[in-house]
Amino acid sequence: MACRQWMQADAIRFRVTGRGAQGLLARAAGQGIRLRGVRCAGAGYAATVSGRDWPRLQALAAAGGWQISLVGRRGPGRRLEGLVRRPGVLAGAVVFLVLCAWLPGFVWQIDFGALPASDLPAVRSLLAEQGIWEGCRLREGQLRQAQAAMERRMPDFGWIGLHFAGGCLSIEYTERETQSIRPEPQPAALYAKAAGQITAMELTGGFPAVVAGQYVAEGQLLANGQKADRNEEAVSQAASGRVLAAVQRRYQADQPLQQTAAALTGRAQTRRTLYLFGTACTEPDAENPPALQGQRRESWQPLALGRVTLPACLHTETLWEETEQTFSLSAQVARDLARRTCRLQLLAEFPDAADVEESLAFSEQADGTVRCIAEYRFTANIAQAGPVAPLEKQDAG
Repeated sequence: MACRQWMQADAIRFRVTGRGAQGLLARAAGQGIRLRGVRCAGAGYAATVSGRDWPRLQALAAAGGWQISLVGRRGPGRRLEGLVRRPGVLAGAVVFLVLCAWLPGFVWQIDFGALPASDLPAVRSLLAEQGIWEGCRLREGQLRQAQAAMERRMPDFGWIGLHFAGGCLSIEYTERETQSIRPEPQPAALYAKAAGQITAMELTGGFPAVVAGQYVAEGQLLANGQKADRNEEAVSQAASGRVLAAVQRRYQADQPLQQTAAALTGRAQTRRTLYLFGTACTEPDAENPPALQGQRRESWQPLALGRVTLPACLHTETLWEETEQTFSLSAQVARDLARRTCRLQLLAEFPDAADVEESLAFSEQADGTVRCIAEYRFTANIAQAGPVAPLEKQDAG
């Protein structure tokens, strides 16, 4: 019965034999059965009829005593019969189409492009805060929120774009380019921030008030931003540039022989979570972790089957416990640390210090600290900007 049902979609080629075979053709035409390609075939005739009329034609042949045989079929009926006999093929096709429409909604791969390796952890953390990782199903507006968060918290990026298509999330970015705009010069003067002997005047603006080889005191005017002309009218030009001088400076630093610092205990807690098709599976032992405080490290491992990426990833979070511990320093280590502190004070005040000569004096204090008194002789820029100094009035005589 099923075979006849699918034969209705085919064109049936048949042959009729027997005495008076043409009578079957005439009777079929009288019954409204359309025959095509009628021709003689040996002792009978051959023709083509639609699968819908084939049962009626068989009934006429049986009633008239004619012998009718099927020669061939042309159409989709044979293929449809094969699908009916193999329902798994049809079910597999339906499942395949459903999966093709459903699976691309998951994140199978995150393409970071040319993103520097140093920025990957920060970008991963931002995406995780928005619920985006391999194996998640993106919701409407989720990408816009993630992009806005990156623009706020990644100042080194100029433009950031997140694109999702075919299960792949692509991240594009450009580095921020800053252009310095020199402000309009304001009237200003240069003053000495330390006493010393001037070794060179490297002014790019203003009027010098000292010369090379001259000793200056701290706060003394080095270059003014205005000068009187012959008519005693002020001529303004903002003072700028460098004034190099040989300077002698003293710094002091105390270093305790005992100090408290955070140290790792060696105890760690690891929590692994598998994200797959929008679901999260956490290790049973990690669902109620003990309360630890310390350094936190996390990693995201996309999963793949050979070269085929999967909509899944493994998130590993490790917490290394830290506790406050007291360390005892040797006298030599304390001296080195105190000396380093003095040098940092020098560089903080004079970043361009050159030709540095150092003289150190150490002493142990009653409170258990080592004191370092460092005296430095060096060459550096001592000019610092300040308000314009008033013009000196010339005597009438």
